[in-house]
Amino acid sequence: MGSKFSRFLVLLLVLIMNFSYAQEKTISGTVSDQRGTLPGVNVTIKGVKRSTQTDFNGKYSIQAQTGEVLVFTFLGMKTFTATVGNSSVVNVKMEEEMTTFNEVIVTNSYNKGEKRSKVTGSIATVAAKQIETRALASFDQILQGQAAGVSVQSGSGQPGSSAKVRIRGTSSIGSNNEPLYILDGVPITVGDFASLNANDFESVSILKDASATSIYGSRSSAGVIVITSKKGKYDSDTQFTYRSQIGFSEVGKTKFEMMNSNELLNFQRLVKNGKGATGGINGVPLTDGEISDLSKVNTNWKDVFFRTGVTNTQEISMRGGTEKTRFFNSLSYFDQQGIAQRSSLKRFTLRTNLETKTTETSLVGINLSLNYSKQNLIDSEGGLFLQNPYAAAYLASPYDALYNSNGTLNVGLNKVGANAYENLLINQQYNNQVKAVVNLFAEKQIARNLTARIDFGVDFSNDFFVAATDPTTQFGLTTDPGNQGSYTESSTNLGKFNTTSKIVYNNTFAEKHDVEAAAYLEYYKSHGRSGSFTGYGINPALVGYPEGITLELEQLMRLGMD
Repeated sequence: MGSKFSRFLVLLLVLIMNFSYAQEKTISGTVSDQRGTLPGVNVTIKGVKRSTQTDFNGKYSIQAQTGEVLVFTFLGMKTFTATVGNSSVVNVKMEEEMTTFNEVIVTNSYNKGEKRSKVTGSIATVAAKQIETRALASFDQILQGQAAGVSVQSGSGQPGSSAKVRIRGTSSIGSNNEPLYILDGVPITVGDFASLNANDFESVSILKDASATSIYGSRSSAGVIVITSKKGKYDSDTQFTYRSQIGFSEVGKTKFEMMNSNELLNFQRLVKNGKGATGGINGVPLTDGEISDLSKVNTNWKDVFFRTGVTNTQEISMRGGTEKTRFFNSLSYFDQQGIAQRSSLKRFTLRTNLETKTTETSLVGINLSLNYSKQNLIDSEGGLFLQNPYAAAYLASPYDALYNSNGTLNVGLNKVGANAYENLLINQQYNNQVKAVVNLFAEKQIARNLTARIDFGVDFSNDFFVAATDPTTQFGLTTDPGNQGSYTESSTNLGKFNTTSKIVYNNTFAEKHDVEAAAYLEYYKSHGRSGSFTGYGINPALVGYPEGITLELEQLMRLGMD
């Protein structure tokens, strides 16, 4: 009896020990590097689909069993592993991984990435982390200062305006000097970056020399910029990312000081030109007393036309994948006020990248970007025109008041500042754009070292532009012909279609000789249609609508002859 009871106790003790050994426990700790704690580090259990991430303070917590292996991964860091023992605390210090010579870059839109050590052409790369930190509306402006040999000049304060990009200087006197832009294999229109969300881009390769750009032929004479959007990862958990950015912009400080009213009037009297020289009774120069009286008004027109611009970005994305499918989806809203009154840009973007392995040797996928943007524009920003606020801020006289004593705007002949400000407040100029960039592709491995692929891409944009001048404003009263305002409307549709078929042979001999041979067939065609009209003699109750046009063609012809 006693012997049986003893064997029973031993068996029970073994079961208890096995249960204790297999019981999960909470493992926690802190992940850091030589600079401090690391947020966003992936912590997984090897062989088990259980994972977490470190918080903003580098801390994590995960359920694990004794003997299991924790795997710590982070971009730019060496993968670190730790076996769970008796302790419930596992602190990790990660080390940087030097991967410069193994960096994968996209040499062109036809091939997959290559290691930098295998690329002979001059190519610069810009990674996603360099793009995401810059709250600019247009992607080409984001390239400024990101790569050697690339000049980006932006002479406009209009949100979403295109920059002038030059790769290794000007390549032609009379021809186009803009580089060729490729987004996920689709050539896209230069100047449409205001409608695209740069945070959806994974990497950018800037092809500079003939060796790197030769595959594109004459289209690449000014260089090529290849953009690759973000993709998901096969056999990975779905990750959600929410990004919110708020930025502020102000007009830059000038290297000169503007004269105040007293200084300007005295200067005009000295050079015998302007109000100081002719503003007195019967056109004689002003006296010291008259100048002192007029100098009581001292308008700072920069404060009138300029403001602190606010940029607001809200974005949510998800990426992940199963064993056979990977995906990336994002939805974003971008709202930027320019530093000049009225100038602004609002943008809504939707992106879907989906790729599926239909068999062990073939896959199909789609890269889709749908975008809508609305720009409120400034008149004549490209030149020294009086209705251009960037010019009026410095051309307007400080001794002119913005408002009359009765509260109305002080507009009229030679009232540069008030006239331009009235134009900003009341008149309209805007452009709405709908843009879609789509790439459908299918790939098949025909043999061990032979792959075939076909891509079909579409770049479509529709622009709707309106400029309306109220007949009651100073600029409306001076509109020629009619002196009663104007209305301009234009609509442009542009569709570009691109199909590329290729077959690629790739093999390595003696473990060090890489051989690649490829054949390509590409078809490219564009279709465009645009139309515009301008009408005069606007009904004040219908400003901004074509129904407000009152002057007919016969009246316009008669006014022209007069």
